Amino acid sequence: MLFADPIADLAVLGTPDDQDLCEYAEAYEKLIGSVTPLKIADAPEKGRAWLLSLDGEWFECTIEVLNDSSLWVSNPAQPIRRRMSGSPIISEDGKAIGPVCCAGPEADMSASLNPRL
Repeated sequence: MLFADPIADLAVLGTPDDQDLCEYAEAYEKLIGSVTPLKIADAPEKGRAWLLSLDGEWFECTIEVLNDSSLWVSNPAQPIRRRMSGSPIISEDGKAIGPVCCAGPEADMSASLNPRL
């Protein structure tokens, strides 16, 4: 693990030690090699963005950067579900601007406070 923030429910993972955990390192590299990484961008102050549903479909929402630099997601076309935590929030130009962080008690939320990348 390269970084962890238990408050934001966010962790950044990296390749396992290839000396002590070589089989895990090889599996990790195979997994990562099969995906196209997202480009990261600053979030616009306000605008449209996209979230990935649990069914693998992208749906629209509204985003706004708050004074504390948090990313407020509202008006989702589908409910924001707790198991979406860690999924990317994508800007209109297809770049990652933050991860979904669903820490609320509700199963389906109409708004969510998230960290920015």
